[in-house]
Amino acid sequence: MIISGRMPGIVTFDAAVDTRSLPLRQIPVVLLHRSVMTALGLPDHTLAAVTRGRTATAAWLVGSDNRRWRSCPTPWHSTVRLSAPVWNALGGRTPPAAGERVEITVRRERMPVLPARIERLLAGNEIGLHADDARRLGVRRWAFVNHGGIPALCRVRRTKEERDRGHVRLSYQTRMLLGIPPGEGGFAREVLVAAPPARGRRRLRVREPRWGDRGTRWPVRAYRALGAAFERAAQGALRAPALTFRTLEAATPGEDQAPTVRLAEELFPLLGTQPGKQVYVEWGPGNRTIATALPLGEVGRDDWPDTYVVGRAVTAERPPGVAVAGVGAMSRAALGVPRVAVVTVRRRVGPLIVAKLNELIVPSTALMVALTADIKLKAWSLVAAGVVITALLLAPLRLRRDPRGRSR
Repeated sequence: MIISGRMPGIVTFDAAVDTRSLPLRQIPVVLLHRSVMTALGLPDHTLAAVTRGRTATAAWLVGSDNRRWRSCPTPWHSTVRLSAPVWNALGGRTPPAAGERVEITVRRERMPVLPARIERLLAGNEIGLHADDARRLGVRRWAFVNHGGIPALCRVRRTKEERDRGHVRLSYQTRMLLGIPPGEGGFAREVLVAAPPARGRRRLRVREPRWGDRGTRWPVRAYRALGAAFERAAQGALRAPALTFRTLEAATPGEDQAPTVRLAEELFPLLGTQPGKQVYVEWGPGNRTIATALPLGEVGRDDWPDTYVVGRAVTAERPPGVAVAGVGAMSRAALGVPRVAVVTVRRRVGPLIVAKLNELIVPSTALMVALTADIKLKAWSLVAAGVVITALLLAPLRLRRDPRGRSR
């Protein structure tokens, strides 16, 4: 393995690809030997850029120490094992051949954690960075954060306070979701903070699995783009608040095949939706999927069969029920995140508007009858009546913002 540091905090190394069978992983994963991850000072599920020739993609680095490394045809300390999603994203049409090599670039900057200030509150998917630190790390609007193998992609709020220099500000919710324990002996805990993987000025995203040729034709893409534009406009007008959660496995084994997300029932009013409605599950700015929101509920131990989970389990303490979301395998694969990650859930406004517009059938029919009947009504009065009725129907969907500070 050839390791080079082109910039402070950035490590680039060249490694051989294991030519044996590809690891069975649902998301893009690069397996390194556990001792290599320890030597690099990287936690599991660190996001890195993987390059093969002129093709690059983003993938998760995970440490492994199973028996397969003992029979590795190449030196284990300079070998990587690529999952099928990574190899497909790199343009691999056939299994890796002998002598195949890839280049991996990863950022490993660690920063001590400070709590967020009350006069500058941070959301669960936000972090506070000094402007000079953000510039030094190459961070723009989003930053990758990892602690103990729990990854998050957070929006950056820059500060110019001198006491924030060299530190990262995290809210209590973010520290709880990442599993960061309180500091001991006056020493602050450290987390991995880095810019998302990029090649040049182009940010690399975790690829979505190929579900087939659905949605690849231009009429489908145009329809989806139009729907996305309408959803953004509706969210701007009616608002779509977001809450941040740590993901868990699906509440029941059968939900792995369904795009569902289970949340604590008392949180649905904060999201402005009801159980059974569609929501967006987001990880960062570019990875988003649609899921049906259901109550989390209580699942007993007898409801689960005897199973063996493949992969390394996260040892962080589980947060309370209001801070977790049960996300199935299908939705996690669409997002490209591991079983445990920090995601954001917000309501989907479009279906709520369509449901309200369906209630216009009776009023619109009455207006049409009045228009065709021998009643002296002007067209502008009918249009005004339709606008008023539509506005009254959509008014309950608009969420009012609670005022900050003391109210009068």
